[in-house]
Amino acid sequence: FLTSGSTAAYVFLYSSFYFSKLESNLPITYFLYFGYMGIISFGIFLFTGTVGFFAALWFNVVIFGSIKVD
Repeated sequence: FLTSGSTAAYVFLYSSFYFSKLESNLPITYFLYFGYMGIISFGIFLFTGTVGFFAALWFNVVIFGSIKVD
């Protein structure tokens, strides 16, 4: 779950880099930007983590389901 969900860390770090290019001086701007990017990054983490989990689950079911033990 964490491996595929780590894409969210990249998104959050890139958004921090992008924020450094913006010209803003108000503290509320920092709070709103990083607050919303934190929520969006967490959503991306949940989405990509879930997709990765179900992809790995499906892979294991297919691979180990084809083994015949008599």
